[in-house]
Amino acid sequence: MQEKKITITYVEDVPLTTSDDTSWIAGPNRYPSHPPVKRRRKLSPRTFITLALMLLALGTGALIYTISSRDTNAAEEDPVPVSNGETSTPSDSSASGQTDSSAEETTTLSEDGSEESAETVLDETDPYAPPKNYDYSSPVPESAPQGESWFTDSVFVGNSQTQGLLLYTGIPAASCADVGLTVETAKSLAEFDDPENPGGEEKLTALDYLQKADYKKVYLLFGINELGWVNEDAFINQYADLIEAIQTSHPDAQIYVQSILPVGQKATQEKSYLTNDRIAEFNGKLQNMAADQKVYYLDVASAFPTPLSEELSNDGVHLIKSGCETWRDYILSHCIYQSDGETSLSSAPSESLPPVSVTEAPTLPKKEG
Repeated sequence: MQEKKITITYVEDVPLTTSDDTSWIAGPNRYPSHPPVKRRRKLSPRTFITLALMLLALGTGALIYTISSRDTNAAEEDPVPVSNGETSTPSDSSASGQTDSSAEETTTLSEDGSEESAETVLDETDPYAPPKNYDYSSPVPESAPQGESWFTDSVFVGNSQTQGLLLYTGIPAASCADVGLTVETAKSLAEFDDPENPGGEEKLTALDYLQKADYKKVYLLFGINELGWVNEDAFINQYADLIEAIQTSHPDAQIYVQSILPVGQKATQEKSYLTNDRIAEFNGKLQNMAADQKVYYLDVASAFPTPLSEELSNDGVHLIKSGCETWRDYILSHCIYQSDGETSLSSAPSESLPPVSVTEAPTLPKKEG
């Protein structure tokens, strides 16, 4: 039997020389012939630009915040001078509720410290503005008569009755009237010469005609041709649309809606719808519409007898010269005008009003309406 020999090798643990012995770790002292190299990290130009932009944004935001805070504090703290020499903050003046945009009152102190009388300065008043608390639901009240120069900045828009008024009286106003003109055709029918190119081929509607000048007074007369309309409300609605268009183009102008004139028996016999009862009904609707639109209702019909006498009209519709003169005089004695800060009807001379270029009155039409 062969014997097997087993060799056992013992490995003994070799302790470190000391607990701090790190000679076995590769480090700076591991290779004394190659000293360590210190490396510096360089920043790229993009990094510098990014940092610069961030600092600029922060600085700008801080500056804006500082300025806005300073203005806010100044607005809250700065006092507002008042008439008695004292000071108050804006919150005090708004809380009092005693502000007046139409006048400025100043008070001075005498040498002994007592207050002297206050001097009131009124702002300029628009001479064509309505009086305070004017009642548009009532006809224009009677006023001091004006001269014919009252019409120099006016325009008359209407039918053949208006043509007769301008012809027989020579009123120095612009004319935008034609035979058979209605509240509907005034907006749609181009039949008037362009005042800037008289005799030219291009024609204008009555509404476009008004755009050519800055009229301060617009006198409207419609209804005699619309009495035959089946729908009465259509007449009022069309009239209101026309007024709104004029208010848009001439926001500072006075707009006078004239009542429909009464007719004579001859006109009623020829056309059954031309009755004074129907005219009175239409005039009532016109007065209500004028109140809604805040324009002046001129009750010209009250200056004439009902029915219209034969002495004033040959056909019962169109007035002769004397009737037109009565009509003109009624208009001139029912005017609304303010001067020197007054707030009621005034008799200021109309010569002070600015003139407007006008056109000659047309010839009297032969057709009805």
